[in-house]
Amino acid sequence: MTLDVSGVTGASGLVMLAVIGRSVPNGMTAAACEMVGSDPFSFTGAYKPITGDDPCTLGSEPVQFEPGSYEVIVAVLQGGARSPEQCVRTDVMVDGDVMVEVTGLGPAADCNF
Repeated sequence: MTLDVSGVTGASGLVMLAVIGRSVPNGMTAAACEMVGSDPFSFTGAYKPITGDDPCTLGSEPVQFEPGSYEVIVAVLQGGARSPEQCVRTDVMVDGDVMVEVTGLGPAADCNF
């Protein structure tokens, strides 16, 4: 599975955190984490396993997801914070190689980690 995030504005200096699991945030199994260094910001990459208490502590190999329904949150937040500045929450059906495309983020309601 590949994550493609684009059109994120007003987030320079924050951290982009994208988490996925059967139930998020309690069932987070993998994430992508990247410092936002441009405005607008874009990111393309793979989800990697979360290996610690911090969801930005990730393994090195991309996760291979079993078929089924997953919940995805893509957010920008201050490093170490649990409340994002902007986010989007969506469901994704995995069956083979899937591209999760997110264009822009919205208000942070309902996206705490």
